[in-house]
Amino acid sequence: MLYIINSDQDLYKIGISHNPEKRLKQLQTGNGCKLRLYKTYSVRNEAILEKKIHNMLWQNKAILGKSEWFRLCPETLEWLDDFLKEQSMIALG
Repeated sequence: MLYIINSDQDLYKIGISHNPEKRLKQLQTGNGCKLRLYKTYSVRNEAILEKKIHNMLWQNKAILGKSEWFRLCPETLEWLDDFLKEQSMIALG
């Protein structure tokens, strides 16, 4: 499952996990920011799709390097949601 977690500092983490709620709890431990599970998507080829999204949004990375945290404006979030909903529909096929 592909997930988006957001923080109270308007950062978004895009990742994959079989249990996004558990992953949220892991990330929250030791994190001074309040995190919440923003959305989840059931998609095919999760790891490939996650990497593709990270590559497409590389300019929005909050920290350069291997970070999965992004600063996303409302328009980009809307585009990402539409894109992932479409991928979810393909997975349902």
